[in-house]
Order: sequence, then structure tokens, then C-alpha cells
Amino acid sequence: MYNRSERGQTTKAQSPSRDNSIVNYENLDEREDSKLQVLFSNVIGKGNYKNPSNYKEVHALLLCWEEKSGDLLVKPEVEKLKSVFEDRFRYKAQIEYLDNSIAPKLQLRVNRLVATFVDENDGPNNLLIVYYAGHGRPGGSYGSLVLHASVKAERLVYPPLIITDKLRQTTRSI
Repeated sequence: MYNRSERGQTTKAQSPSRDNSIVNYENLDEREDSKLQVLFSNVIGKGNYKNPSNYKEVHALLLCWEEKSGDLLVKPEVEKLKSVFEDRFRYKAQIEYLDNSIAPKLQLRVNRLVATFVDENDGPNNLLIVYYAGHGRPGGSYGSLVLHASVKAERLVYPPLIITDKLRQTTRSI
């Protein structure tokens, strides 16, 4: 049984007399919750969340539209994420701003950014993260994604968009 909290979140209903420290291991949900709580406590207690795990290096490429290019104001969010990657996790992170004024060449620019990022940072036991803040929709083929600066982008003559299939092809050839 579930209840809605004051904030609109769904929570498990608890009987008033139920002791929450006792796990009913016959209940699959409670058993799984208990395992996850123990795992979380172990990781947080040891401070392992601050270590880049078994990776030699971790690099993040953060992509977003320049404020003049899109209808989302994500610059503060992306800068905060960069700070979290660098300060908390000690990852190397860089932000690249996309400009829709170069719409006919935008795909080439993004391909070059991603290819350079992979070329400069790839290595044994390295983790590469590419993060995108912006609009997107499913592409024409399975697993593809079309990224664009605004919800109105699809109606433009040269819509500023990026097809992720082309990115995938670029990185496979490196």
C-alpha cells in the first residue's frame, strides 16, 4: 500500500505500530530495500563515492547551447555540474558552448569537439563522460537522438541540430 506525501511523492504506507528497523525478509521489496541501504551505508561510510573507482582518469565533456542560441537557460546548471565533477570527484571537466548561428556547420563542430575529446583523453582504464544539456527528440533510426537548441528549431530552414548517429560514427573511427 502506498500513500502520497505532502510534496506529492509516493511513499510506502507504514502501520503506526510497525518498527521500521525490523526487516521482513519474506517481503521481496523490503529485502531489496535493506540490501540497498546496507550497500549505500558502506559506500558513504568509507567515502568511496569520492574516488574515481578503478579508472585511471575520468574526463567529462559538457555540451550546452550558448544563452543566445537556445530557449533553455542551462549555463548555471552546467557550470555547477562542472564544479561538482572537479571539486567533489576530482574529475577533469570542460564546457563547450554550442552556437546555432553556425547551423550549417554545427554538426561538423560537434563532431570535431567529441573526436578531439576522445582523441586527447581516451586510454586504458579511462572513463569519458559526454553530457548534453538541451532539447532532444528521437531520431529516424533506432537508438539515434536529434539534439536542438530550441523547441522551434525543427521549423527553421537550417535547423541547428546534431544527429547522434553521426557522433557515434565519428568516435568509432578514432
